[in-house]
Amino acid sequence: MRDASARATGEPFLLARVETGLPGRLVRVSRPGRGACGSQGRVGPEVVGDWVDAVVGALGVGSDDPAPEVHYVCLLGRKEKGRSEIAGFYDARAPWETAAAPLFEDWLNGIAAGRARFVVHHFATIDGDPVSRSVLDEIGACLHDLLSAGRPVLLGCSAALRRSREVLDHLGWTGAGDR
Repeated sequence: MRDASARATGEPFLLARVETGLPGRLVRVSRPGRGACGSQGRVGPEVVGDWVDAVVGALGVGSDDPAPEVHYVCLLGRKEKGRSEIAGFYDARAPWETAAAPLFEDWLNGIAAGRARFVVHHFATIDGDPVSRSVLDEIGACLHDLLSAGRPVLLGCSAALRRSREVLDHLGWTGAGDR
């Protein structure tokens, strides 16, 4: 693992442990590149590599297992004006997109290069819109199952401020991981 203190990219924008009372570890995190490239810029592999190092360190995984499984509950979908929050920022695509690019999970794992193995759980949401009650329930069930099984889990949207906060509030984890 590269030295996290030497990260020049400022990744990630937000990274905070969340106390849930369940056996697994939960970290609220902004999408790769949100810190280094802002809300509009394309994101390259070096920046994502710094993000990987930071989240692996924050979850406390990797010392016993050279490629720990990390579950990423990903709320990335579309910006308000329709831009994809995956294909619009990365050389990758979401499962529902048809672009000639690798799936986000595969692309992320290629960059992680064995430092972690990401399992991405996609819940497409729209940046700027409230998350519907039914989707909040689905996300909550997913998080509860993963954390109850003792898994290390990331929860994130673009900046990890609004949609991620909605999920945590819905689950009663209010105040967890606030900046």
